[in-house]
Amino acid sequence: MEKNVEQLSTEAAEAWVRSGIIVPRKTVNKRISSYGLKHIAEQMQGTYISNDVLIKAMQDAGYKATRLQNSPNCFFNFSWTQRKKWFLERGIAI
Repeated sequence: MEKNVEQLSTEAAEAWVRSGIIVPRKTVNKRISSYGLKHIAEQMQGTYISNDVLIKAMQDAGYKATRLQNSPNCFFNFSWTQRKKWFLERGIAI
């Protein structure tokens, strides 16, 4: 049986969260929202990931979501494990 778009999106988001590119930290990172993270995850995973699916994957992995006022987007308590140069060398805009 073929997987539908939502299943593929969920698997890609979960894999990206588990990839080690981000790690939990105590404070909320307000430099990038869930919407920005989803675009980075899409670039790295090579498939569409919805904002809601990324938020759920982050929460399921133990990250704390802080919802932006009047917005579907969230901030999370995470740090990057790679430097900006690492992303740029791979053509990923952060």
